[in-house]
Amino acid sequence: DVVHRSIPNKPSPQHLEVYWDANDSNSYSFADSSNVYDLSGSGVTGTLTNGVGFDAEYNAFTFSGAYTSNVTTSDHGLGTGDVTYTVSYWFKRTAVASSYDYLFLMGPGGLNRQNILMYIHVDELRLDHWGAQLTVPEPITLNKWYHVVAGHRGGNTPDLNNDFIYIDGKKINVTASGSDAAFNLASGKLTLGSSHY
Repeated sequence: DVVHRSIPNKPSPQHLEVYWDANDSNSYSFADSSNVYDLSGSGVTGTLTNGVGFDAEYNAFTFSGAYTSNVTTSDHGLGTGDVTYTVSYWFKRTAVASSYDYLFLMGPGGLNRQNILMYIHVDELRLDHWGAQLTVPEPITLNKWYHVVAGHRGGNTPDLNNDFIYIDGKKINVTASGSDAAFNLASGKLTLGSSHY
């Protein structure tokens, strides 16, 4: 007799710079609801602020959409300069909070090609390096979960060879806008759920 069992393939977080997971009691629990602990081993603790909730059905953080409803840390661990990076996350938009609904921001904000941010504007998901952006043409709909993988391979931005977005495992044919110039991440601040700029 042969028995086959399916075991979920959960990748090891040990090679990541930051790994926060609302679904893991080692990262987040209501007993210490002011912090989110890094599961990558890098020790990047996030601080939860006003209006961050928890969805017990999906084991996910919820954000009110207000500027102060977020998870922040002062050092995301990527360093500065022309860093290569990949971000991966799940999100579900349940309401339109403003004309710019921020998913995350890395960097100081306001400085061209010195930031990494993703937001939804007019139902379009955008990867933006501030002044250099990729826009997903398919609209983001309410109450639907999306898995996003986005990143930069180094070099100039926006550049379709250097910058990329995948949604639900599919590479997206994005529209690039802004002049092609060097990427130079300027600071280590990271904010989830809103902008710190």
